[in-house]
Amino acid sequence: MRDPVTKLAIVDGSSVDPDVCRAFADVFSVPDKLAIVHFVSLVTKKSRTGLFNDKRVLLVSDQCLYFCKEDGTRKRSVRIRDVSEVYCFTDGFLALKVPAEYDVVFKLANTAEIDYLLNILRVIADVCYGRPLGVVGQNGAYKGHPNIVLDRPDNYVPQAVPFTFLTADEATDGALDELLRPPPPPPPARVGDNPPLAAAQASSEAAMVLQHPLLDPHALSG
Repeated sequence: MRDPVTKLAIVDGSSVDPDVCRAFADVFSVPDKLAIVHFVSLVTKKSRTGLFNDKRVLLVSDQCLYFCKEDGTRKRSVRIRDVSEVYCFTDGFLALKVPAEYDVVFKLANTAEIDYLLNILRVIADVCYGRPLGVVGQNGAYKGHPNIVLDRPDNYVPQAVPFTFLTADEATDGALDELLRPPPPPPPARVGDNPPLAAAQASSEAAMVLQHPLLDPHALSG
């Protein structure tokens, strides 16, 4: 099944790790409803103390990135519309710039997951909000960055953003090779950009990544 707006693949609960599916039963096991979830993965999030020790389940919907505990507790919801840039580091860490709140740094398992997630975010930014998503490659591992702000502002109020649910009739079917839309053209190269990463983002292959550890494309609903 696909989101009728963005044409991105929707993850079915039957394709998700059983423990994750049970923890998020309110997302994946709602009778006669399909939550718009495009990405599910286990990530390591940088804590504000500087230690990379916060294990999180990342769910990406048509509106938000949800960073959750493995028991299903939502710890933070970041609206995609509020993400101004994504910094990509060579050790697999991504940093989301969220000027309206505070930034978040997390690590994915491999480059396939990075390509898959970036494609989703770029398509949603383009289709839903009419703007390109800035992706800035960094020539090195993450060791802190002067533009990354991890301190929570005093006036920060956590957002409780509900998932969007569709009926089977509202979701659209499609051939496997049409499950992901190609991303918008990459932005012009900038100083400090990582050429191999930029080339991968511009590649149609990067746009068609259909595998990551918690998703089996052959088990997509429909």
